[in-house]
Amino acid sequence: MIKLQKVSHWYGRGPQKIQSLRDVSLEIDSEFFTIVGPSGSGKSTILKILAGFERPSSGDVLWQRRLNTAMVFQDYSLLPCFRCAAIWNCIHAFKARLPTNGPGSLMR
Repeated sequence: MIKLQKVSHWYGRGPQKIQSLRDVSLEIDSEFFTIVGPSGSGKSTILKILAGFERPSSGDVLWQRRLNTAMVFQDYSLLPCFRCAAIWNCIHAFKARLPTNGPGSLMR
């Protein structure tokens, strides 16, 4: 389980400071989850905080136990020649999680 308690986040400093999250509280008790909302609502900021790439400006992030996490960025910056490799790595990681035998197996 993961909990965010009154998490706020600011980008920048001084008069250029922009608040991306304000007092967000949520509890995630699932292996898979989605965050939906309009552009600029803080979805990516929440994911970056959960992944440990950003620290909240205030509030707490509580993990019941640290899980293996992965994140695929929506704005990855790869050279065109490496994009196929990135897609292949995502496919390979997905296949590694599928059952290898029995009913419902996609890997035969």
